[in-house]
Amino acid sequence: MLIFYSSYNHSYAALLAAALHLGWLPSTRPRPEEILALADFARGRVEDFGVPFLKGQDQEGNLVFIVGEGPARHLVERALMSTLILGGTPRSEIHVVRLDPFLGAYSMYGYWLTRLSLASELGRMLAAHFISIAWPRRVSLVSQVQSY
Repeated sequence: MLIFYSSYNHSYAALLAAALHLGWLPSTRPRPEEILALADFARGRVEDFGVPFLKGQDQEGNLVFIVGEGPARHLVERALMSTLILGGTPRSEIHVVRLDPFLGAYSMYGYWLTRLSLASELGRMLAAHFISIAWPRRVSLVSQVQSY
């Protein structure tokens, strides 16, 4: 199966969900330092919108990707699905997990802090702190995806 964690900017919610899925981050609330240790955290670029990034393979053999949708959410998902299906991947083997609807206020606050501080180290640290507060919601979602 191909699992795509997607969010507005792939370097936040999608990256953290993939890191949790692949066991790079604990299911208990991570320390902000653990989040900051992810090389791509809060480092997304506009040019990366719509580009899937392979992050690894899980214990079941599923390939785990992240993708940033930017403002073209529906277009990105449709293009991704169409390309994979035309390439021969059965629809049943493609799972796109949209994370933005599941983000709480703390996660969104953390994201906007880094945007306002132009991704400075202080902004990244504050974002990691607020995201770690909202961790249980993310764990619940990723657990559901892993059970497919």
